[in-house]
Amino acid sequence: MLWEKGGDAKENSDLKKVDLPTLSITEPTIVIISGWPVADRKKTMISKEIHSLKKLLAPYAASRIYCLSHRSGLSASFNTLAYNFSPAHETKAARDFAQWIIAPLVSENGRPLPLDAAKQRLRNLTLYTICAGAVAGQEIYNAALKKMKDIGYKHQEAAELLQEVVDIAVAPLSSPWKETNRFSTLSLVNSDDGMLKLVHPLRALFHKHGQRLKISPLSATSVLVTASARRKIWQWRKKEVIEGVSLPRWRAISHDMPDYINMQDKSSQFSRIVQYALINAVNRKATIKPMDLLEAPATLEGPAQDNYQRRIRQAFST
Repeated sequence: MLWEKGGDAKENSDLKKVDLPTLSITEPTIVIISGWPVADRKKTMISKEIHSLKKLLAPYAASRIYCLSHRSGLSASFNTLAYNFSPAHETKAARDFAQWIIAPLVSENGRPLPLDAAKQRLRNLTLYTICAGAVAGQEIYNAALKKMKDIGYKHQEAAELLQEVVDIAVAPLSSPWKETNRFSTLSLVNSDDGMLKLVHPLRALFHKHGQRLKISPLSATSVLVTASARRKIWQWRKKEVIEGVSLPRWRAISHDMPDYINMQDKSSQFSRIVQYALINAVNRKATIKPMDLLEAPATLEGPAQDNYQRRIRQAFST
């Protein structure tokens, strides 16, 4: 189900279900696709997701914000397993998203738009995918590619157009190292994330990337950001400082979203990255590269932004 908030209440009194066939995206829009806890019946959690993102962006970017919920936590779990077993997998929810959100952006009266017009419309759409929601985002890509080919686009045209959609994936349970030519994607992975290691226990990702913040372009449209968000277990009794960042205490399962989404420059290597990437995505007027999402927004100035830019440049050069 798709949801929006009619006001600024923190709880769910202003939460409204959106009828997909009536949705029209004509301005910068973010669709949150969150993890297992955000099921259809968890209206308070859905409301908090939207409310938190509004606070993160205000007053730097104006955007319509929606949240796509899962049918249930169990269905999201099975969906994750199915996708990682078969990356071409898609769900009915993904097909509905492709039909009612993607298709109207690239067609009129069932016919494909000229490429430039379709690109301009697709730039209004940003996906903010979290945990198992990153899997749903990839399934939306699968369904959208098929739908666009049904409309009349050639495969290469459809793939080129879908690169106009930005996907900011936080703690993704999908496979960033395989999804390198899909949406324009920025993936953030805590290299000590116990949940991700459980899902992908043999991936070289967790052995290749060290503790320091590292930015790794995977393709022209995909960038992976990795870092430690917590101390190592053997450092639990003393401070662990990396490039001036004093990491918080060790935890057995470091799959906490505040480890990824924060503005704590002195205690998080991921500080400001999600916020700035979303601001840049919402404010884009042309095709944007994932590396450009990592820039400090032009509207922000000051010591914090200068320090951020130094961190990003250093992480890219290591």
